[in-house]
Amino acid sequence: PTDHRELHNLYGMLMSKATFEGLLRLNPRERPFVLTRSSFAGGQKFAASWTADNTSSWDCLALWIPMVLNSGLSGMAFNGPDVGGFFESPSAELYTRFLQACTFSPLFRTHTDKLSAEQEPWSFGDEFTRINRKYLKLRYELIPYTYTLFEECSRTGLPPMRAMILAYPQEELFARVDQQFLWGENLLVAPVLKERSKEKEVLLPAGEEWFDFWTGERYYRKDPYSHKVSRFWDGKKFVSESFQVEAPLEKLPLFIKANSILPRQKEQLYSLKSAYWRELYLDIYLASNFDSQNLLSYSLYEDDGLTFDYKKKDYRRTKFEFYKSKEKTTDLIFRAESNSESTKRIIVLKIFNLPSFCLDQKELSYFSLSSLSSSSSSSLSSKSLKSLTLKTKHFSDLQELESCQEFDISEILVWEEQSRKAIVLKFWLESSSLLIRAH
Repeated sequence: PTDHRELHNLYGMLMSKATFEGLLRLNPRERPFVLTRSSFAGGQKFAASWTADNTSSWDCLALWIPMVLNSGLSGMAFNGPDVGGFFESPSAELYTRFLQACTFSPLFRTHTDKLSAEQEPWSFGDEFTRINRKYLKLRYELIPYTYTLFEECSRTGLPPMRAMILAYPQEELFARVDQQFLWGENLLVAPVLKERSKEKEVLLPAGEEWFDFWTGERYYRKDPYSHKVSRFWDGKKFVSESFQVEAPLEKLPLFIKANSILPRQKEQLYSLKSAYWRELYLDIYLASNFDSQNLLSYSLYEDDGLTFDYKKKDYRRTKFEFYKSKEKTTDLIFRAESNSESTKRIIVLKIFNLPSFCLDQKELSYFSLSSLSSSSSSSLSSKSLKSLTLKTKHFSDLQELESCQEFDISEILVWEEQSRKAIVLKFWLESSSLLIRAH
């Protein structure tokens, strides 16, 4: 015997279950999408959730991060807030900072009360529309990375949005950090949560190299954090323990871990037609001490994005690797291994932090073959390599790179923005390995 107090939260979960099962009965082949505000342990099997009716305030902007982090740690990873706040009306600055932060929320939607002012990404004038558009585009560009995170979550329970302490349990300080978080393993997000603030204090893991996503600036903290600090960190308490990062209104402090591979898709303004990417962009961020001992690896998950066919093994998992030959240090090797025979696609590699390769008119060679080991790369004769002279072109953003008509599929170019340079290769991936040699 029990009473309403114990059963109250079961009601929302059972409503979600009934809706989920009803949708399955109507269309057994497609995955239902159900969104609920009330649920119970196990409810993540039937519905995504949101953090309920929040307010258009800076306090609620800060509050959603620990709410969703705790929800993810509790097994309900597909969660998020109402962007901009449900009750009342946000200022243009508050709405934009809200949208920036929630670009990396599992559930991402703007939603408001019927009595509030217009609250859309384009509701606050041209300047704010431009900034909001930038982050909406980023959300879509990163869908290959995000979709892989959600598949991992469905399989292991590991949430896409992760508390710092989850990834770095040895750092006791991170148990009290709730104003920044990880998006998967490779991205660290530190939203600006204070009105009129143009800077952000960020705590980066010790012993790891990280790069500013926007500028390429390198950050490295050698020593572990001190544990003799005040109980709460409000963004100002640990000045001596943190990095001070400039964060004007158009910038969300975002960092990417060194020696990581970040998959992206071509810019588009619609959701998934399919989660198979015929054209895939792979950004490779090399550590400053990158050498033949480092093996970069990333596993991309793809399926049709709609049905349950993945349960019949109808999906593609591709493991990408990037490393430097142990026998010939001027050789860079890119490998792709998949569980599917259908692997032909356009790959755009963008390799950061290879200064010795980024010289105008430098001669590079490439060779594509079905299997390649670091031990065999040195035996390739120069006659078997196709040579290209490196061309320096200036690309300000991804859209400009995509629209460049001179960017032939067999060219190797230098992408340059501000002080950053990257080698860019665009090619058909038909075999499993690509070797790049500098002369």
